[in-house]
Amino acid sequence: MTTKLTGLILIVDDTPANLDALSTVLSDVGYEIAIATSGEKALQLLQRRSPDLILLDVRMPGIDGFETCDRIKANPKICDIPIVFMTSLIDINNKIKGFNCGAVDYISKPFQEQEILARVKTHIQLRLLTQNLEQQVAEQTASLRIANEALEKANISKRSFLSTMSAEIRTPIDDILRLAERLQEQKSGTLNAQQVDDLAKIEHSGNHLLSLINNTLKLANIESGQLKLDLDLIAIEDLCRSCLVAIQSLADRKSIKLILKIEPNLPQISIDERQMRQVILNLLNNGIKFTSAGSVTLSVTKAMLTDSKNIPCIRIAIADTGIGITSENIKQLFQPFVQIANLLGERHEGNGLGLILAKQIVELHNGQISVYSTENAGSCFTIELPANDSSQISPTVQIPQLFTGTDRSEGMLCSNPLNAR
Repeated sequence: MTTKLTGLILIVDDTPANLDALSTVLSDVGYEIAIATSGEKALQLLQRRSPDLILLDVRMPGIDGFETCDRIKANPKICDIPIVFMTSLIDINNKIKGFNCGAVDYISKPFQEQEILARVKTHIQLRLLTQNLEQQVAEQTASLRIANEALEKANISKRSFLSTMSAEIRTPIDDILRLAERLQEQKSGTLNAQQVDDLAKIEHSGNHLLSLINNTLKLANIESGQLKLDLDLIAIEDLCRSCLVAIQSLADRKSIKLILKIEPNLPQISIDERQMRQVILNLLNNGIKFTSAGSVTLSVTKAMLTDSKNIPCIRIAIADTGIGITSENIKQLFQPFVQIANLLGERHEGNGLGLILAKQIVELHNGQISVYSTENAGSCFTIELPANDSSQISPTVQIPQLFTGTDRSEGMLCSNPLNAR
């Protein structure tokens, strides 16, 4: 039993015998046939019906097949209909001309029935597959657009909620801290040792909560708008020295040795000094926090960007001799509110937002940050900041979404200021 084929085929030929032969062959296997005896009549018919395939004779009175093909392809409503030329011309130039007009194939005269059926079936199937694919793409695009619109509305609501709640919570926390400070001054009466200790705990916990609120609010503000960099040409070695001075007391309390290594004759670079100070202090703080004995080394050198060998950069490396990070835990650093300390079963203060904020700050400077670490053997965080023409850095850069939890490549780290790991 022969399988019946479907599809509408327009045959354009000025020879009745050719029309009869083709119509019989194709209609016998199930195709619907439309006929036009000239290019003009074919164009008129195409205004009313859109076939799945056009068999077009090259030589016809009036406008020939090439011009008819040109006019079809110039009409956006019918230009995607596949055209197969029918010709006895064997000149290669004519075939090339036909393909340049937009034809997809040739059928040679005199006709061979099996050749006609094979070529027509192939192009009809390709046409149907293309139409199905286009429909699927259109449906998926529409679904994706709807999903993106819903996601954007959700993000707007989320940012509004975070901003509002952070501001509302920060006000009473400020009041609590001011009250604790006033009580510690003991102007209203002398406090006993237990009360002094309790007030110190209130102040400590209040400041920790305020840090979490401020970081959350900063993230909400970044997502809802733009973070503006206050760029200035600075000596990076001076910034690094001042960061070590700021962190020295914390290192002394744990008997951690701080080491500074600075390559001579470093060029000045254009950065937002306040934002970059947060990044460096955060990484130094992490190094001390996760090192029980040993040292934290801050080194600054000239180098080339890791992923672009022809762009000079300043490389800032913070290496410690601490507990290290496993490759699996490095991946977790890219997720908001996740702390490596918790993954390691330890307890250290922090809010899991620092590294994400730092990564954004470094990338706003067209830089990159990475980490190399071995468990129980220490970690090294590396910042690379371009040292070439600073005018290429835009002082206002749109920051991507941070609360998506997107995983990143192993070894590349979301860095940031304030309570990172």
